[in-house]
Amino acid sequence: MSNTRQQTRLAAERYAEALYELALEQKKAEQTGDELTALEALLQSSPQLAAAMHDPTIAKAQKASAIEMIARRAGYSDVLIQFAARLARNGRFDALSVIVERYRARLLADSNIEQVEIRVARPLDASGKANLQKALEKALGRKVAMREEVRPLLIGGITLTIGSKLLDLSVQGKLNRLEAALQETIARG
Repeated sequence: MSNTRQQTRLAAERYAEALYELALEQKKAEQTGDELTALEALLQSSPQLAAAMHDPTIAKAQKASAIEMIARRAGYSDVLIQFAARLARNGRFDALSVIVERYRARLLADSNIEQVEIRVARPLDASGKANLQKALEKALGRKVAMREEVRPLLIGGITLTIGSKLLDLSVQGKLNRLEAALQETIARG
């Protein structure tokens, strides 16, 4: 990991922790998490806004005013409005996705909920998600929050990341393991 990316990640973790503590004090941790996620989605859905927040030729004070106005119009709480403006003034919108990730992880951990990343070749339908969630909660003995990512290269099946553990049940994963086994057999002669 490059030094700049590592610095950005460390800064993002500090921002996420500070926001979480402030939101917790105000008993708005869940609401702030939802608003933070919505802010990230807003930037992802508006390439012009995202570009403006990263444009070094636009004054940081202008960025802060703009994001503050947008957040107010979106109906965000004062906590998030001030936080978004602070990110703009400090030129830290590059860290927003990590801030969201770390904030959510802290919120889930404090709520005794396990975050599970699922990757599938095609989106799961509502029934499939509900069944998977029920099975995971039973296996883990606690509530889970699932985040789904569609990756067509998996061909079929699913991969699950629970904490630092990866369970690869994808067709692509099986093909990779089969190829490795064949290569090992060939190498042995």
